[in-house]
Amino acid sequence: MAIQIVMDRTGDSRHPFNPDHAKELAKAEQRFYELTKAGFTAAVRTGPSQTSQIRSFDPTAEETLFFPRVVGGESDFLPCSACDSGRRAAAPS
Repeated sequence: MAIQIVMDRTGDSRHPFNPDHAKELAKAEQRFYELTKAGFTAAVRTGPSQTSQIRSFDPTAEETLFFPRVVGGESDFLPCSACDSGRRAAAPS
């Protein structure tokens, strides 16, 4: 039994599948390409606490991890051209 683990801000969701069943394998492959197209990074476990990034579906992988794209938050610093070297913007009123 293989598994795809999708990490997100709420934790993770796990999607086990049997690679010997064509229907389950096709669904896992579809999930792989949908997630990577949406910006997730896919990786397979290569050893204890070790992973290796993959860019195409590997039907022989026992465990595939999907990490969401890291997105920076809004900054409360004004652009340098608009202020004196990184002065904080005034709090919204």
